[in-house]
Amino acid sequence: MRVLHIMSGFGGGISMFIQNQAQGTVGQGISFDVATYDEVSQEFQAAIRRVDGQIHTMYNPKKSGWKKFIREFEKVLATGYDVVHCHIGGYRAIPYYLLAKKAGIRRFYLHGHLAPPAPKGFKQQMFRQFEQFCNRRMSDCRLGCGTQAVDYMYGSAESRKPVYMIPNSIDVHRFILSQSKQAEERQRLRQHYGIDPDQLVIGQIGRLAKVKNHKKTLDIAETFKHADLPILFLIIGAGELEDTLKEKSRQRGLSQSVRFLGRVEPISGIYPLFDGLLLTSYYEGFPTVAVESQAMGIPMVMADTITPEVDLGLNLVRRIPLEISNRIWQEALLDVRNLPVSDPEARMERFQTLGFSIEGASELYRDLLLGKRKHFKIGDRR
Repeated sequence: MRVLHIMSGFGGGISMFIQNQAQGTVGQGISFDVATYDEVSQEFQAAIRRVDGQIHTMYNPKKSGWKKFIREFEKVLATGYDVVHCHIGGYRAIPYYLLAKKAGIRRFYLHGHLAPPAPKGFKQQMFRQFEQFCNRRMSDCRLGCGTQAVDYMYGSAESRKPVYMIPNSIDVHRFILSQSKQAEERQRLRQHYGIDPDQLVIGQIGRLAKVKNHKKTLDIAETFKHADLPILFLIIGAGELEDTLKEKSRQRGLSQSVRFLGRVEPISGIYPLFDGLLLTSYYEGFPTVAVESQAMGIPMVMADTITPEVDLGLNLVRRIPLEISNRIWQEALLDVRNLPVSDPEARMERFQTLGFSIEGASELYRDLLLGKRKHFKIGDRR
């Protein structure tokens, strides 16, 4: 079976989902190709090659024109696929859908990854409903990473198409370490980055984009500065706001308490450095970093705009309203070291049970592709 995944950019939860699914389907007779506008990492390329796939670089129709985009994408489709799995929704997915059907590809899936707040204006609401109608017509099932992502992608209208949720899984063997190994890595990393062994370190991982709300992080960091409390925020990731955020950090005198480390690979290698993880996004679908953090046993303080589904029942998640005082966020971050962390064996059992391991999520995905299962919601295994 050959599957074509379509994604616009690289470096977030979508590309990690595809990479993990490729890793989990090695030797299963399923081949993945990926069509994207963006450059991808060597690690991602290697994962796709292991399932006999390749990366196709698409022409962006906004930059190169529609004729060139259609001609090149038709060449990709002509190589033959059983399924097109599109990680772009709404009106932007229509060209992929029409070209896939023209090429005779019978199965087309749209995958919901985001859960923004409901639009407020009448025009925005009508446009959102139009996009949801299109998504329901195009996709052969209501597919997403969680309940809120599915609701945002497809709406609440009645549909005979099944709901299929595949968790944003991780390689648990990379993230669930023995206590001695994690302590060893923590010490090594703190020496490498020149961080005092007792200093409180809070990580934030994600694209440097508006939706991730790094402005809130700088506000919280400034609250710590005014209170003369020692803390170090490590911001991991790259994006269009990188230069702007660095300049704002410098202007606010936060150079000693905020560091920008750029992209880090493998991302699992940086987690032992953290005492806690911060997630201030305006919205998410089902953030993979929340899964990774809990697997590593790292407490997380996150905005209540993010779905509570990410709390995997390990007592490591605290949700706080974005609009609340920065001093409340400060207190929550200071408290992360006081939270009890379950042992690695208990975390491993929990992840395997809920299907958040690569093996568990890949089994669900294979069942979808092979038609063995017609319905699955996160929490069915709880």
